[in-house]
Amino acid sequence: MIRLKNNDLVYLLSTFDVSKGMKTELEQAIKDCSEISDDTATALREMCSDRLTLIGFTKDDEPNEEGKYLESMIDKLYTE
Repeated sequence: MIRLKNNDLVYLLSTFDVSKGMKTELEQAIKDCSEISDDTATALREMCSDRLTLIGFTKDDEPNEEGKYLESMIDKLYTE
């Protein structure tokens, strides 16, 4: 289980097209300040990684602002 800050959960909800079940889980986590499941964290980490590859770097292959945020989200969403 992973606990994220509300602003991180809002970012994930507003950025990614998630399933109805995942949306419900994220909304509940915001409402109750609760954790998300490892499966959800893994799926979101993969989405963040894909988005990082698409839009997260400058022409010089340096992370841009959103890229830096996505990198931090990937770290936060890591499960053992």
